[in-house]
Amino acid sequence: MLWHQSSATDLLFITLRKSEALFSPSTRYRDLALGPALLHWESQSSTTATSPTGQRTIHHASRGSKVLLYRFAEACSYVREQRKQDGRPGAPTEPFMCLG
Repeated sequence: MLWHQSSATDLLFITLRKSEALFSPSTRYRDLALGPALLHWESQSSTTATSPTGQRTIHHASRGSKVLLYRFAEACSYVREQRKQDGRPGAPTEPFMCLG
Protein backbone atom coordinates (compact mmCIF):
# COMPACT_ATOMS: atom_id res chain seq x y z
CA MET A 1 0.00 0.00 0.00
CA LEU A 2 1.31 3.43 -0.94
CA TRP A 3 -0.26 6.70 0.25
CA HIS A 4 -0.22 9.46 -2.39
CA GLN A 5 -0.81 12.61 -0.33
CA SER A 6 -1.53 15.13 -3.11
CA SER A 7 -4.34 13.01 -4.60
CA ALA A 8 -5.51 11.61 -1.22
CA THR A 9 -5.26 8.11 -2.66
CA ASP A 10 -3.98 4.79 -1.35
CA LEU A 11 -2.56 2.51 -4.06
CA LEU A 12 -2.72 -1.22 -3.40
CA PHE A 13 0.06 -3.45 -4.71
CA ILE A 14 -1.07 -7.09 -4.70
CA THR A 15 0.79 -10.32 -5.46
CA LEU A 16 -1.79 -13.05 -6.00
CA ARG A 17 0.40 -16.16 -5.97
CA LYS A 18 2.88 -16.13 -3.10
CA SER A 19 5.44 -18.92 -2.96
CA GLU A 20 6.90 -20.17 0.30
CA ALA A 21 10.40 -19.67 -1.16
CA LEU A 22 9.88 -15.95 -1.79
CA PHE A 23 7.44 -14.89 0.94
CA SER A 24 7.63 -15.44 4.69
CA PRO A 25 4.51 -16.64 6.53
CA SER A 26 3.98 -13.10 7.84
CA THR A 27 3.80 -11.66 4.29
CA ARG A 28 1.70 -14.34 2.56
CA TYR A 29 -1.50 -12.32 2.83
CA ARG A 30 -4.72 -13.97 1.65
CA ASP A 31 -5.62 -11.56 -1.16
CA LEU A 32 -8.24 -12.86 -3.57
CA ALA A 33 -11.00 -11.69 -5.85
CA LEU A 34 -14.46 -12.45 -4.44
CA GLY A 35 -16.30 -11.19 -7.53
CA PRO A 36 -15.98 -8.66 -10.34
CA ALA A 37 -16.19 -5.70 -7.92
CA LEU A 38 -15.07 -7.17 -4.60
CA LEU A 39 -11.57 -7.96 -3.38
CA HIS A 40 -10.55 -9.61 -0.10
CA TRP A 41 -7.36 -7.78 0.85
CA GLU A 42 -5.24 -8.17 3.97
CA SER A 43 -3.11 -5.24 5.09
CA GLN A 44 0.56 -5.48 5.96
CA SER A 45 1.16 -7.21 9.28
CA SER A 46 2.35 -3.91 10.78
CA THR A 47 -0.95 -2.15 9.96
CA THR A 48 -3.65 -2.48 12.61
CA ALA A 49 -7.26 -1.31 12.47
CA THR A 50 -6.42 1.47 14.95
CA SER A 51 -3.24 2.69 13.19
CA PRO A 52 -3.37 5.86 11.05
CA THR A 53 -3.15 3.75 7.87
CA GLY A 54 -5.84 1.36 9.10
CA GLN A 55 -8.15 4.23 10.05
CA ARG A 56 -7.53 5.97 6.72
CA THR A 57 -8.43 2.77 4.85
CA ILE A 58 -11.50 1.96 6.93
CA HIS A 59 -12.91 5.52 6.81
CA HIS A 60 -11.67 6.58 3.36
CA ALA A 61 -15.14 7.42 1.97
CA SER A 62 -16.19 9.61 4.89
CA ARG A 63 -12.78 11.33 4.98
CA GLY A 64 -12.73 12.03 1.25
CA SER A 65 -9.78 9.84 0.27
CA LYS A 66 -9.67 6.99 -2.24
CA VAL A 67 -8.43 3.42 -2.16
CA LEU A 68 -7.71 2.13 -5.63
CA LEU A 69 -9.33 -1.29 -5.85
CA TYR A 70 -9.90 -3.98 -8.45
CA ARG A 71 -12.65 -3.27 -11.00
CA PHE A 72 -14.01 0.02 -9.62
CA ALA A 73 -14.70 2.41 -12.49
CA GLU A 74 -12.58 5.24 -11.13
CA ALA A 75 -9.94 3.07 -9.56
CA CYS A 76 -7.01 0.84 -10.22
CA SER A 77 -5.25 -1.87 -8.26
CA TYR A 78 -1.66 -2.79 -8.97
CA VAL A 79 -1.50 -6.58 -9.19
CA ARG A 80 0.95 -9.25 -10.25
CA GLU A 81 0.51 -12.98 -10.47
CA GLN A 82 3.71 -13.77 -8.56
CA ARG A 83 6.81 -12.00 -7.27
CA LYS A 84 9.33 -13.64 -9.61
CA GLN A 85 8.82 -14.74 -13.20
CA ASP A 86 8.41 -18.53 -13.30
CA GLY A 87 8.01 -18.40 -9.49
CA ARG A 88 11.65 -19.20 -8.83
CA PRO A 89 14.29 -17.33 -6.79
CA GLY A 90 16.84 -15.60 -9.02
CA ALA A 91 14.35 -15.08 -11.84
CA PRO A 92 13.50 -11.54 -12.98
CA THR A 93 10.91 -9.70 -10.88
CA GLU A 94 7.44 -9.75 -12.40
CA PRO A 95 6.00 -6.25 -12.90
CA PHE A 96 2.74 -5.03 -11.38
CA MET A 97 -0.13 -4.33 -13.79
CA CYS A 98 -2.78 -1.67 -13.31
CA LEU A 99 -6.26 -3.24 -13.42
CA GLY A 100 -9.28 -1.07 -13.92
